[in-house]
Amino acid sequence: MRLPDLRNRSVAVWGTGPEGRAAVAAVAQHGPSRLLAVDDSAGYLAVARAGETAPPAGGDHAFPALVTADVVVRSAEIPAEHPWLAELHQRGIAVTTGSALWLAEHAPRTIAVTGSDHTASLISHLLTAMGRPNVLGGSPLLELPAAGEYVVRLGPEHCADLTASPRVAVMARSGPLDLLARHPEMIVVNGVDLPLRDAVRGRTDANGFP
Repeated sequence: MRLPDLRNRSVAVWGTGPEGRAAVAAVAQHGPSRLLAVDDSAGYLAVARAGETAPPAGGDHAFPALVTADVVVRSAEIPAEHPWLAELHQRGIAVTTGSALWLAEHAPRTIAVTGSDHTASLISHLLTAMGRPNVLGGSPLLELPAAGEYVVRLGPEHCADLTASPRVAVMARSGPLDLLARHPEMIVVNGVDLPLRDAVRGRTDANGFP
């Protein structure tokens, strides 16, 4: 799913932290028929910082707001094990994340690094030294500026519901193997970390990687 696919659809952004606010701003630019910001925590009124673009729903109104949407954009702060997710899937409601929406647009120009900010910074520095300008960033990805190439840091909470994999996936340390599910062109693994190397090898073999 891509951001333009949300045009004329009812969208609920679940979570009102930095990722949720970035998703509200990004989705609003693509003409959804309705846009809500939803939080089931006691502090849900923090969504006021998003302005009137997405009226807040929280407390007892949170779950009913989610199930009336065509698409739910789940923030990283909402755990993948949240019991409402199973109900949303059962009802046929599409669930995605801000990271998934961003990567669907930028995957061919992205090097994604898990487990090491230092590794991501080093890759970005080396690319720049080679005459390849890039943007180094992390969550929320939807706030990154336009660029010809990206080096991004991703944690496990950002790798669920991906519909695209980055062109290059760098597994610096044990991290989310979901990043490999859509067949990156290249996978770089820390060979010193034998459990990680074996886990990546098992995942790639199971998914038919060369």
